[in-house]
Amino acid sequence: MSELNKIKIVMLGDVRAGKTSICEKYVNAKFDERYLATVGVKVYKKEISEKQTQLSIWDIAHDSIMNAIPDEYLKGAQAALIVADLTHQPSIRNISQHLNTVLHINSDVKAAIILNKTDLQPASEKNLIAVREIMQFYSSNLISDPFLVSAKCDDDFTDIFMKIIESVITKENL
Repeated sequence: MSELNKIKIVMLGDVRAGKTSICEKYVNAKFDERYLATVGVKVYKKEISEKQTQLSIWDIAHDSIMNAIPDEYLKGAQAALIVADLTHQPSIRNISQHLNTVLHINSDVKAAIILNKTDLQPASEKNLIAVREIMQFYSSNLISDPFLVSAKCDDDFTDIFMKIIESVITKENL
């Protein structure tokens, strides 16, 4: 049996954007209505046998007071998922800040934007325009158009993670 590809994915986004909910839904197939703040970092592991890949997904807490993430959390990341809350305009505006944070450590990281909470509010044209402008600036790192999701209602996040895996393995944007 060949050795597993090991991929480190960091998840960044504002407080309450839904990073932990997306991780829990993807890795453990569950959603918790209660808000439980992540302190520091929580690492999830998932093996994707058909891709011979082991994911290490780092759910990194956003510290709005210190506004700093330890470099150690970001080092070695091959991919980043930037999660924003569609119902909270500052969360959309902060996508660039989160991308800059991870690109400062690794300029070759593959990234995707996840716009969460579509169950609460559909994506407005204003939000989509703001995200498109961000995407133009970071086009060399982004692997696809933004993903519009609901951690609460969507059953599966396999497509998002499969695109990340493919992009890292092939070193191409999809």
